[in-house]
Amino acid sequence: FYLLHRTSFGVKVFATGDNRLAADLSGIKTTRVKKTCFIITSAAAGLSSLISLAFLKTVTPTQGSGLELEAIAAGVIGGTSMSGGVGSILGTFIGTFIMAEVRTGLVLMGTDAYVQDAFVGLVIALAVIINVRFSISKGRS
Repeated sequence: FYLLHRTSFGVKVFATGDNRLAADLSGIKTTRVKKTCFIITSAAAGLSSLISLAFLKTVTPTQGSGLELEAIAAGVIGGTSMSGGVGSILGTFIGTFIMAEVRTGLVLMGTDAYVQDAFVGLVIALAVIINVRFSISKGRS
């Protein structure tokens, strides 16, 4: 939170995500910002894999496979715009919590894994539709 909202790097990240061309024209090195974001994300993924290894005491190459869809769903439900530039850490956390509750509820109901994935896809589609409609109505006001 502090990094994104209280530092010049955070301002550059939001500017790059919101409008890359405008950020370029204002002197922000958007390529460097994007590379730095990828490096930070890669480091976080490496750290989370070490935590997973410590917890599970085993590792497989396909361990996180299939979780990409849920990560996107959590972000979109949390208010992150698919076009970029809009989002918050708290919103993403809330979206992650909601997705975990939905997945747990589907497991407890005994639904098939394919039905669970289809439901997650439906949730993403609905969240994107709501996000787009909200963006359109916000643009008209």
